[in-house]
Amino acid sequence: MREKFDVTALLEKNGQMTVKVDGNTFATAKAPSVFTKPLVGNVRSGQDFDNENKIGNYEGEFQFEGNLQNISLELIKADQKSKS
Repeated sequence: MREKFDVTALLEKNGQMTVKVDGNTFATAKAPSVFTKPLVGNVRSGQDFDNENKIGNYEGEFQFEGNLQNISLELIKADQKSKS
């Protein structure tokens, strides 16, 4: 695995999901819908807790073992054109 790479994950209004690595499309999928109600809880990176806000379906906590730098989250209104 390379030491450094850029990942972009997109979820568009129509449910289209795209994951890009260094600008190249790595994966695509179609969600049945976007969020049907406002999201609750905090945005976090590096750890998933063993409580009602757990993101995945698994036992215990998940802790990322590695190095995350320059993390950014950009929220764009659904009616605006998404950036690539």
